[in-house]
Amino acid sequence: MAASSPPGKHGTLLLRTLPLPLACFPLWLILSNLHDAIFALHNDPLDALYLFTQVGAVYAAMLFLAWAGTLLFLKRADVTWRDLGFAPYRVHIWSVLWFIISFAYLIIFNIVWQVISTYWHIGLLNRNTLLTTYTALPFSQWSMVLIIGVIGPLGEEVLFRGLLFRTLNVMLTRYLVRHFSKAAASYIALVGAVCVSAGIFATLHFDASSFPVYFVIGAVLALWVRYTRSLWPAWALHMAFNSVFILRLLVH
Repeated sequence: MAASSPPGKHGTLLLRTLPLPLACFPLWLILSNLHDAIFALHNDPLDALYLFTQVGAVYAAMLFLAWAGTLLFLKRADVTWRDLGFAPYRVHIWSVLWFIISFAYLIIFNIVWQVISTYWHIGLLNRNTLLTTYTALPFSQWSMVLIIGVIGPLGEEVLFRGLLFRTLNVMLTRYLVRHFSKAAASYIALVGAVCVSAGIFATLHFDASSFPVYFVIGAVLALWVRYTRSLWPAWALHMAFNSVFILRLLVH
């Protein structure tokens, strides 16, 4: 554990960097309105750069919020990737087995929900244009693949599991242990932290019809972080799940 920084140092550092995330949302809005004009130029490298800048602004804001939240929670000015959740993790045969089971569960749940949605005439958000729009533009298509498959999962894992879930779990445990046994407090805190973090994760995807899918994804990833004490396996599982979506679009 690193030594605490001088009083107020972390707060000063936070205030100095606050304009960074505040600039991300206006930048995203401005670039959203310029998309048609940029795409009409048929300039593949320019469009690829646009995608990285526009979508990257959102995930940059996520990483900043996670960093700032961790900084305030730990009351330190020297927050590292390990503090954000990327602790070393040693892979073993059982973790590989559970990874496969978790991956299969998420895929099956997603398919089942699509079947249920079709039966009950629930309109699912069509995301097929995310990649197919750039079929003839390899730079732009591969930039979107990188965003969906790697950068997106990184930003979401650091914010929703690295900060939100882990902080909620610690805070709830500290509060509940005063009123329940240690084992009961730990269990209740885990359930609460999983549900809240997964609920916020699902809500911020702004896709009400697929809320159950995103909630289950968030819950499974949170449990991975809880029992491995690292974001590495959760990030890998998130990338693997998103890759199936990407491959399906590329094939079609």
